[in-house]
Amino acid sequence: MQKKVALVLAYLMLAPLAIAQDADRQQIEALIEAFNRTEEETDMEAQAKLMTEDRIWVSGAGRRSDQAQNMKIQQAGMHRNQQRFPTTQAFHEVRDPIIRLYGDDAAVASFYWYRNWIRGAEEEGPNVSQRLIQSLFLVKRDGQWKIAYSHSSPFHPDQQ
Repeated sequence: MQKKVALVLAYLMLAPLAIAQDADRQQIEALIEAFNRTEEETDMEAQAKLMTEDRIWVSGAGRRSDQAQNMKIQQAGMHRNQQRFPTTQAFHEVRDPIIRLYGDDAAVASFYWYRNWIRGAEEEGPNVSQRLIQSLFLVKRDGQWKIAYSHSSPFHPDQQ
């Protein structure tokens, strides 16, 4: 009888934690999808709202720790590409996300990021495909998950 009571008590204590973690995972998955969508739509203003003000960005191009300047640079590059290739369409896809929660307010997410730009018929140049492994460190601030650190690395699908 005591074992049954202990099991019921353990379940009652752990169930809220499992529910909270599931809700956090769902929020993080939605954040990743919003990150993908804002990148696809070249909306860095909206994307900046998904990140902390002190976010650090790392890629093969280097490291940027001034979040506001980083977003301006990204938006300028995207604006230039839109002017140069006005009918190019972007199609980005998140694959195989892995999310690890660390306590109530920290998480790491990693996913394969397939990014494709299909040129319009009148545009010169090849279509572009980019394959990345994207890693995000996320923090929960004021009840909302935000990206505090991001890292992108290229990969080749045949080398997984």
